[in-house]
Amino acid sequence: MTSIDVGEITQTSEDVEEPLRFEVHLNVLHHLGMKLYASAPSVLTELVANSWDAEAETVKVEVNSEDGRLTVTDDGHGMDRSALQSRFLSVGYSRREFVGSNMSDNNKRRVMGRKGIGKLAMFSIAGKVRVTTQVSGMEPIGFEIDVDELEARSRANALYLPRMLAEPVALPKGHGTRIELEQLNRSVERSASYLIPRLARRFGIIGPQHNFRVFLGDHEVTRADAGVHRDLQFIWYFDEDALNEAVALRAPLAKPESLNGKVAAKKISNVIDIEGRAVRVRGFIGTVDVPSKLGSEGESINQVSLFANGRLWQEDMLADVGDTRYFNSYIVGEIHADFLDSDDVDRATSARESVIQYDPVYIAIRSHLIATLSEIRDQWDLWRSEVGGEEAGADSDVIGEWIDSIERTADKKLARKLIRSIEKVQFYNDGARNRRARSMLYRSTMVAFEKLRVKNALDQLNGVEDVFSPEFQAIFATLDAVEESYFHEISHQRLEVIQAFETKINSSELEGVVQGYLLDHLWLLDPTWDRIQGTQKKEVRLSEYLKKSCPDTKDGARLDIAYRTQSGRHVVVELKRPGVRVPFGKIFDQCNRYRRAVEEYVRQHSEWMDGGGASAVVSIYFVCSDRSHLDGKELDSLEALGARVLTYESLILSARAAYESYYQSRDEAKGRLEKFLHRLEADA
Repeated sequence: MTSIDVGEITQTSEDVEEPLRFEVHLNVLHHLGMKLYASAPSVLTELVANSWDAEAETVKVEVNSEDGRLTVTDDGHGMDRSALQSRFLSVGYSRREFVGSNMSDNNKRRVMGRKGIGKLAMFSIAGKVRVTTQVSGMEPIGFEIDVDELEARSRANALYLPRMLAEPVALPKGHGTRIELEQLNRSVERSASYLIPRLARRFGIIGPQHNFRVFLGDHEVTRADAGVHRDLQFIWYFDEDALNEAVALRAPLAKPESLNGKVAAKKISNVIDIEGRAVRVRGFIGTVDVPSKLGSEGESINQVSLFANGRLWQEDMLADVGDTRYFNSYIVGEIHADFLDSDDVDRATSARESVIQYDPVYIAIRSHLIATLSEIRDQWDLWRSEVGGEEAGADSDVIGEWIDSIERTADKKLARKLIRSIEKVQFYNDGARNRRARSMLYRSTMVAFEKLRVKNALDQLNGVEDVFSPEFQAIFATLDAVEESYFHEISHQRLEVIQAFETKINSSELEGVVQGYLLDHLWLLDPTWDRIQGTQKKEVRLSEYLKKSCPDTKDGARLDIAYRTQSGRHVVVELKRPGVRVPFGKIFDQCNRYRRAVEEYVRQHSEWMDGGGASAVVSIYFVCSDRSHLDGKELDSLEALGARVLTYESLILSARAAYESYYQSRDEAKGRLEKFLHRLEADA
């Protein structure tokens, strides 16, 4: 074998005597404790969890905002001097590792603590920390830590000795622990209204049923304070206890028609397969009728929280689902997965605010949540279609009143279905812009719905799922819908003509009004008549022919005469001067003259009305201010000749009756609808 001389390597005695060391500076306290927790709820969570682990039955939290003090007192087993040093004052102490058990001292509870750093949370919000603890049958012991001094010593990597309390005050029950946080940071929100619901949402084991009661001041914190059941409309539950809790907390669960009087609650699968091992979750997924009931951004409970052993592990799993569809904005729920904390694997992040995202167990829970949401989404749509659901706020009130104003139940359901399709859509991220866009779409949809309702054509909407569907658009692209809207406008204009005519009927201006309105608005004589485009010139020529061939009588009773074509008929209209009575004989003679003149003219003009000179029906109208001198037989004789005598007043009344009945129904619908539309526009 060939040897290689690499030279002589020398080592000093110092190198041999001083091995390499791994050192942890006290400065780590600054990062693990003082920077890791930022809010009072997160700090309280750690302290209350410690009370649970100490087998406390009662925890009392007192907040003195004026003095900037927060006190947590429990009746747990307390600590003697040895335990105080080895457990509480030893950062990183973990019962699971040092004792080899995840059960409390008397095996009553599964402990929540794992990392041994939660105690550092109290240094993050206070300037001074005072701890008093007492074991039953022993004297209390206590100490005080000045946080500024602790930080200074940690930066210098120097030993810090807490100041021992000379005469610590005994615990009320002779055992337990009291932690006083003084000189709270000004930024710490400390009001009861803020702390109570947040504390309630971080624990699933609070209450007498768990032999663990928590008080904030005089208020006992309960599961009801979490608010997650307060506005539940529908619930899907993993276990019966979750449903029973919702019922006990009086969740206002709806009763869809398809459930025949039962509340909207359905059992869903609670079994998760994790690498061939079946585990079970507890809890529920619920929805509210309007997203705003879950709170606003920053204060929202629109989340599915993950718990293990009764403690919050991750506040919101919805954010990890990666699905931003409208359905998710209605959701609130809890998943209790105790198996997350049942083995030796630590899956929590340092601050215990979330789970390590790539952990296989967490991935399995998230996959189960995604599958569950996909399963219940269709059920949610069905139940919503039966009980309804509108946006909260001003729009909700207006839309609710509009739907209530619809008489038929079937029509109400159709209206709700269309409105819900608008609720589902997020147009913009900006809340104000989104409300304006949704309000505009509400208004146009309401108008479209009312249009179909007036036409008794709402059955066309039965197959329409939402206002964005091609089917919905096609309905309002038809000529019938366009024609209907035009007819509404025409009716409105004609009533205005009638009203103008009516105001002049007994005035000296009547002659001018008659000439200006009647002959240009033939529908006043018969609502089914109107001018045929392209016939005006021929009508003028024949009108002039009649004036020449049938001159007025000597009494000058004729105001005007005109000829019109309508529906294949020849129509002659003579307007009599107001106040002039024309005897029956003269009217009869004029009828014969007009009829013969028209027939003669048609024979001489073979192109007239494409009739090839064929004879046609001649209708003659005499319009006067008074016909009371004509008896029934005389009027019947004129009818036989195709002639009618009308008064200006009866003309107006019949025309108004013909159009007003239609327009009144439209006006009622319009008036009813307009008040809703104006309110929507004002609130947009």
